[in-house]
Amino acid sequence: MNILKQMVINIDNFTSTDKKIYKALLEFPQLIERDSIAQLASYLKVSPSSIMRFCQKAGYSGYSEFKFEYLKQLNAFNESKQKKSILEFFLSIYTQTLEEIGNLDENIFINLCEEIYNSKNTRCVGNGKSSLPGDKLKLNLAPYGKEIISLNDVCLYRDLPKIIQDDDLTIFFSVTARSIGIYECIKECYEFNKKSVLVTCLPDKKILKYVNNVIYIPKKVQNKYLITDSHAMMIIFVDLLSNYYTNFITNQL
Repeated sequence: MNILKQMVINIDNFTSTDKKIYKALLEFPQLIERDSIAQLASYLKVSPSSIMRFCQKAGYSGYSEFKFEYLKQLNAFNESKQKKSILEFFLSIYTQTLEEIGNLDENIFINLCEEIYNSKNTRCVGNGKSSLPGDKLKLNLAPYGKEIISLNDVCLYRDLPKIIQDDDLTIFFSVTARSIGIYECIKECYEFNKKSVLVTCLPDKKILKYVNNVIYIPKKVQNKYLITDSHAMMIIFVDLLSNYYTNFITNQL
């Protein structure tokens, strides 16, 4: 039984004294938590028998049963409210993450869409979790007839610069671009004069001279309670890029 709902249902049958008790319990629920029936009656300036009748109108045998159920439901409500507050806090961190991505220049997305559209083959290269953005881009653009080749193992992309063609595009996803496989592949693409893009957060400065185009993704948002890591930032970037590509394709038709 929902005790508050039950009181609302019976409110038309309440006397002026009942309504006084009802209003006090809604505004000051701590009264019933701390006070006995005699103390509550004294505070409200009503008789204990009036409180007893009020409890019975709400569907309970007496004050003790009413108090037990009232406090149980009040605690459940407070716990639910607290959980919602925690969720809202976590969502605020993700909102902050989106705002960080939102600071990127829109031309970054537009220009990269054009490069992907005009390339004969587009390959995405990444190690470990950095391979996930490439996999996602592959899935996102497949419905539009754009095949993306996602390479996530150094054995697969070690000799890549030697086989890619002049009108191909290679997109590297790497937080720092410090891993030997990624570093060497980027360097060789540059030496073979192949088009490449590096999507990164904190790149090794030595690699920057070997990249045609560097897109800086905001680094991870972190506080005491929650971390949204750099790879999550890249996934968001890819989703935004995919939406830009959808719009780009529509305008080409």
